[in-house]
Amino acid sequence: MKEPQTPFDSFWSIPPADLLPQLKTSIDGLTQTEAQSRLAGGAGMGKQHPHWTMFILLLSQFKSPIILILIFAALLSLFLKDTLDAAIILVILLVLVGIMGFYVVVTETAKSIFYRKVGL
Repeated sequence: MKEPQTPFDSFWSIPPADLLPQLKTSIDGLTQTEAQSRLAGGAGMGKQHPHWTMFILLLSQFKSPIILILIFAALLSLFLKDTLDAAIILVILLVLVGIMGFYVVVTETAKSIFYRKVGL
């Protein structure tokens, strides 16, 4: 599903004469007082980015449909007393959650480093 577009999604295709009023600036840039008022008002500071704990990141892995299907299959195998199949499914589940969890932790770490470097 595509996210809703903002007026600045294709800013490169807008002529500068039309873009500058939308950004409330001029070809010379912001005046000192305008820059100070925008900084004081928090303009350009972006939204606050949440810091996820490891437990929340782990729980977020279980929103994936493939993970839920594997959990259901493992429970069904245990219910039918097919422990070998249940064990195989649980090993696959643990490997998938481990790989996906590692990926999520790496990306969250990279995002937090990025946000710190750019001052968000």
